[in-house]
Amino acid sequence: MSHSDQQPEQPDDILDGGAVQNLAAPDVRSEPEQATVNAGVVRGLGERDLAIRTANRIRLQHSWTAIVLAFAFIAILAASTWWHYHTVLLLYSQDKADVAQQLSSIFDKWFPVMTGFTGSAVTYFLTKERA
Repeated sequence: MSHSDQQPEQPDDILDGGAVQNLAAPDVRSEPEQATVNAGVVRGLGERDLAIRTANRIRLQHSWTAIVLAFAFIAILAASTWWHYHTVLLLYSQDKADVAQQLSSIFDKWFPVMTGFTGSAVTYFLTKERA
């Protein structure tokens, strides 16, 4: 036998998949076609229902935004208050009272703004229209 008559050896990890199925041919296993049944007039799927679903989606998004804003402002207010008091305590313990007073003057301006935002967000969250 000559070298050109030999079949190339396939590695052991390659398997022969067999014949390829013709996907364009009709499937003989499919169920026979059933007759179409007229269900009559279908109501309730028109523009009015779409408008109601859209309004509900918008209302849900507004509610979610109100919740996120309220809790975010509460977290920011609590974190900034904690940070301020601990920083002032640290500065006073290191005898840097002048720096602590400067920091307190900044906080005196920051705190009313944040309490206003937080109060507005929480008020909106608690009094928004409930459907």
